[in-house]
Amino acid sequence: MISINQQPTKADNNSIVPFNTSALLQEMQTEVPILLPSEVTGVNSSIEEVVTGFLESDADKRYLVSFDYGESCLGASYCNFGSVSGEYITDKTLNPVENLDILFPQPLPDNVPQSTDRPGTVLLTDNIPGFFIPWTTAASCTEARMYWRIDSYQYYVGLECGSLEAVTALANSTIANTSIQADRDLSSK
Repeated sequence: MISINQQPTKADNNSIVPFNTSALLQEMQTEVPILLPSEVTGVNSSIEEVVTGFLESDADKRYLVSFDYGESCLGASYCNFGSVSGEYITDKTLNPVENLDILFPQPLPDNVPQSTDRPGTVLLTDNIPGFFIPWTTAASCTEARMYWRIDSYQYYVGLECGSLEAVTALANSTIANTSIQADRDLSSK
């Protein structure tokens, strides 16, 4: 389950639109191997039954799926609770370890809520090293994110106000869910 340090989870929202993995995969025009979680931590259902996916793709080199409540959300912070992204690594790809000061600015003023989790390396499923970036707040709570690399691609998953435990579980679910890529490969034939 997702740990929210300052407010109730959005998983309690009753107005939820289904997430159609098959349709989303057919829409995605990217050369990046698509990884999606089999379930979203903190939601007591499969991802297909819970959220609307908002998709962005960029010239076949990147994709972003935003986990939203409602079709009109389109990634806005008030109705979004997480995301998953993959991109081809280039010299412009943000390396989370080298850019920690951008992704997790410190020090923050004492009155600004932030995660008690600390940034750092985490060993994910299949012995894949990941790098965790905790959430902070600005106008709203940011996503806590887990980044990892496989071959020439960088991926991340994020959960708004997510704990290290919840984001790690989401990353492991995403890495382990190879059936998504297999379904995409079969549907493109």
